[in-house]
Amino acid sequence: MTSRSELIPQNSAARSGHRTSTVSCAIPSTHQEIKMHSAIPPPYLQVMPSHSGLHRAQSGLCHTLSFATLNLAAGQTHSGHTGERECFLLALSGSAHVTVNGQPYPCIGQRPDVFSGTPHGLYFPRGSVYTITACTSFKAALPSALSDLDTAPYEVHSTSPGTHRGVLPSANRWHHQLLGSPESGPTSRLTVIEIHTSRRPFRAPLPTADQFMRPDMQLGEQLTYFRFSAKSGRGLARHHSVQHGYDDLYSLVDHSLLTLPHGECTYSLEPGVGATTLWAFARVPVIPPRRIFKRCQESW
Repeated sequence: MTSRSELIPQNSAARSGHRTSTVSCAIPSTHQEIKMHSAIPPPYLQVMPSHSGLHRAQSGLCHTLSFATLNLAAGQTHSGHTGERECFLLALSGSAHVTVNGQPYPCIGQRPDVFSGTPHGLYFPRGSVYTITACTSFKAALPSALSDLDTAPYEVHSTSPGTHRGVLPSANRWHHQLLGSPESGPTSRLTVIEIHTSRRPFRAPLPTADQFMRPDMQLGEQLTYFRFSAKSGRGLARHHSVQHGYDDLYSLVDHSLLTLPHGECTYSLEPGVGATTLWAFARVPVIPPRRIFKRCQESW
């Protein structure tokens, strides 16, 4: 079976996650009822489908950053092109043979799931034409961002996890930085980090923009894709912003995608549930002041 597509945000049939103003839950255990109020319309949280095919996240939430998941059975093929976006194909489970602009990359993905082995992926620059053929049952995540960089595709295979700054060692949390570091290959504005959390009651902030970024990359959009060690696992995410005047509480399940065009977030996991989260950040293009002044003059 073959499918074709372009990695450009479109409306998706992804099911929205639960967003509520009053929630009763055992997480955190010290508060049985949590009341939140928001002035921003949903859905900043959605649940990505798990059936076969390419599934794009809800469009219109971010201007620069986007996300999709790809699920293929063994022998299935998906083809497409990136347009004006750079994209990162991260194998979540299984392996696939990938061809980008005529260059073959065999056996992308070498782990049975996101809780075993190390991450392996492939960077697609803008203007890339690609074909993905599943060697086994294959699941992948595809964060992407608008790009102004012309470069060659390259593989990313992280083998040495780092310690997540700002979290106590007892929390047993670690990460693999896949894109956006000096050690990885070039990108226009996309950063991707895979974060692992142990199976214990846990509450921690998602990484802020400046935690893994250089000072000139602090303005941007971010998203987090959640995979839980138990399919019935649950968590809570609080998305808040003093500047924009909202405070939201979301119920997290496996395959949840939380999109943050602005604001900050903390999340909690129930006891006995571990999580692997894929965090993507895209630096938003900043219009030079001279260009803004010129546009104002033209409008006058």
